Order: sequence, then C-alpha cells, then structure tokens
Amino acid sequence: MGLRQRQKQERTDRILESAAAMFREKGFEATRVDDIAEAANLSPATFYNYFHNKGDILLATLLLEENGVIAAGDRIIKRQIADVEEALNALVGAYYDNSLVYVTKEMWRQAMAMTIQQSSAPFARQYLEIDDRLRIQIAALLRDLQTRGLLKADLDTEQVGAIVFNNINMTFIDYVRSDDRSIADVMEFVKRQNATLTKMIEKTGA
Repeated sequence: MGLRQRQKQERTDRILESAAAMFREKGFEATRVDDIAEAANLSPATFYNYFHNKGDILLATLLLEENGVIAAGDRIIKRQIADVEEALNALVGAYYDNSLVYVTKEMWRQAMAMTIQQSSAPFARQYLEIDDRLRIQIAALLRDLQTRGLLKADLDTEQVGAIVFNNINMTFIDYVRSDDRSIADVMEFVKRQNATLTKMIEKTGA
C-alpha cells in the first residue's frame, strides 16, 4: 500500500472511530458532522471527501461490525462442532456477541429506521446485503453439518438457513426495540428454539 493510500485509510479509520465514539456517547441524532471532523483532526471539507453524511458513516460502522460478525461465524464453522444444537448455538452466540462492539441499540434503531424510510437508497440496499451474507453463512454451517452426516441427507440447507436467519434476525430486532430485554435473554430464547429445530433436522442416530 502506497503512502497516499495509507493516509486515506488512516483518515477513514479516524473518522469511523471518532464517529462511533460520539454516537455511543451523545447519540446519532445529537452528533454533528463538524464535531466528528474536529475529533478526527480534519476539516469539515476534508471529511466530505470521505463520507457524504452521517448515514454513510453509520453504514460504514455497521459494515465494520459485520466484518467482525462474519469472521466470528467463519471460525465457528471451521471448528466443525460435532453436535448440531451446539453448533447452531455457537454460531448465533457469535453473531450476538459481535453485533454490539461498535454499534449501540440506538444506532441499530437508527439504521433500521433508515432502511424503512429510504428503502430504495444505497444505504438500505447495502444494509440488506449484510443480511444476505449472514443467511449464506448459516446455510454454509448447515451444509457442513450435512456433509459430516449430522443432518438429514434430503434437508434443503438453503431454505432451513433462511428460516434460521429470519428467526434470529427478528429476535434481534425485538431486542433492539426493547429497553428491557438483554442479549442474554435473547440468546436463551433462541437456544430453546434451536433445541426444537435440531430434533426436526438432525439425522436419526447422529
């Protein structure tokens, strides 16, 4: 990587780190672009060379978080856990544990609202691409379990993966909308569902 590219990456990182810290401390709505630029030791004009608005920063933060989530999921798949229920719980746990590193509940709420209010905007499309990556990864875990003889041979792993994703996604949305539920409560709820699902998809005698 050349000097100019390194400088650009360093500035991008400073903006994201400053913005994420301010979003957590002051909230998304209360944070101004000028404040982010000042915290990143950049002029507002320079800031706009990297991001058009706060929504772009929020998306970039979500993508940063998502990269950590996907990496954690890959590590779970590579472990080749020999128990279906344990593997599902490990994957979901990795998702939940890594979904609140940079992004707070308030930031998730803002992101979800933006995808509804501006459904045709680039932000919304890229947000949905995040969902696709998770759905694909869940299906990959199920295919791996099936290949190792732990799931029924005729199981449609793509469709079951979509069902699992839709369930944990809606459960996470409920968590984000609630001021009372903890991530531990959500995980216990999903574990009970995974126990039921395992009985339906596990190969007899596995």
